[in-house]
Amino acid sequence: MPNTLAHVGAQGVATRLGLRDADLRWAYLGCLVPDLPWILQRLLLDAVPGIDPYALQAYTIAQASLLGGLLVCAAAALLAPRPGRAFAVLGGNVGLHLVLDALQTKWGSGAHFLAPVSWQATNWGWFWPESGPTYVLTALGLLVVGWHAWRGFARPPALVRPSWGRLAAMAGLLAVYAAGPLLLLQGPVVADAHSIGTLSRPLERQGHAVAIDRARYVETPGGPRLEHYRGRVLLRAEGLSAEPPATVSVRGVLTGKNTIRVTDQYIHAGPLRDYPSYLGLLFIAAVWGRALIGAYGERGRIRSGS
Repeated sequence: MPNTLAHVGAQGVATRLGLRDADLRWAYLGCLVPDLPWILQRLLLDAVPGIDPYALQAYTIAQASLLGGLLVCAAAALLAPRPGRAFAVLGGNVGLHLVLDALQTKWGSGAHFLAPVSWQATNWGWFWPESGPTYVLTALGLLVVGWHAWRGFARPPALVRPSWGRLAAMAGLLAVYAAGPLLLLQGPVVADAHSIGTLSRPLERQGHAVAIDRARYVETPGGPRLEHYRGRVLLRAEGLSAEPPATVSVRGVLTGKNTIRVTDQYIHAGPLRDYPSYLGLLFIAAVWGRALIGAYGERGRIRSGS
């Protein structure tokens, strides 16, 4: 997927061109929504030693789908005086985020537009993360952030104090967002999304093709290994021409319980993608932190929403 700053640039400009009077704060929030499950997944893998990485991956795939993102959009839109309009901007940007993700090459991965009806990932694979289009979008994101740092926003955010009815609806939507994927865990596994169906059956792996996106290639006491799921899975990579440490995407065939014969590889540019994502996340957090403090920090400034 493109880094968060690239999403901010591309989607901010697209929203302004499509809806000239739209509040871009909602667009930037829509940029973030599809990535929230992946951020949570990383935190859980680091913080919970015994967590099942395959169940967590299936949960994250379901939650990061278009439907999952729209549930969050519907809940957030209830903070707006015109929820339908806010939902249109939010939901449109969730969809655009997934389209941009599908444009990038991600072996064995992609965007899930039709889940839970279909767990087939969409990946058109037009360009790699470390390539010209991504750099252009990242530069556009820098310009957008710089513009807002200089000019700010033309008006305070249009937010309301949600009524009890709205609060109940928000809680219900977020409960479905959090609990719904638990009922769908077998879907991604059966479809072998992100190769989790194959990798989750160690004794049946041999001879199966797999594709792994952005795995770490690290030195271990037993020699170099592909580190997947933050070290939960270690695979010996035959035919991988890379020097650890490195971030790589690979396709290949499992020749043993913990061995993959690599047939295709791509070496990523280290943390190059991470820093623009951190800057984009910081920008969105600052924009919405200021908006929420400004709107709800002063008694009586905003009206109640029924």
